[in-house]
Amino acid sequence: MSVHESLQIRKNRIQNGDSTRRICVVTGIHGDGLEGQYLTWLLNSYLQQHREQLNGIVDIYPALNPMGIDSITRGIPQFDLDMNRIFPGNPNGTMMETISASILNDLAGADICIDVHSSNIFLQELPQIRMSVPTKEKLLPYGKLLNVDFIWVHESATVLESTLTHSLNSIGTKTLVVEMGVGM
Repeated sequence: MSVHESLQIRKNRIQNGDSTRRICVVTGIHGDGLEGQYLTWLLNSYLQQHREQLNGIVDIYPALNPMGIDSITRGIPQFDLDMNRIFPGNPNGTMMETISASILNDLAGADICIDVHSSNIFLQELPQIRMSVPTKEKLLPYGKLLNVDFIWVHESATVLESTLTHSLNSIGTKTLVVEMGVGM
């Protein structure tokens, strides 16, 4: 980063018991998705208070795009990029491609990942699960466990192939998108 600053993406790990099963909850890939910030704060607080009920690992990533969160902008400030359109990234690419590849690598192998998003300022969305037709068979049983009223199974779109969720599902890490609320 310029002016000797560093970019840090935090991971909060809560672990208890003997199981090595791991669930990852990620949010903040778009800096205007603040509902995810609140959701991960609530989840972290609950798990810290009830750790004895956990048998496994929960990794919480509250802000994959910390610069966007700090400025409440959808993309990555100064780079004019939508972070959720540069996955799977490239370990030898630009700074953001390297970060995207590192995030993907860190999440890979989880038993399941939940990618939390908010809508935009013009639309308030009910909590819902989104998945593509090719992932429906694997993901629908997990989506039903998340206690939402609406699960949207949509056709694959080329633009979705550059998302975190598609990239993780492509390498065998089951990943669901939760869409809810209003951006900003």
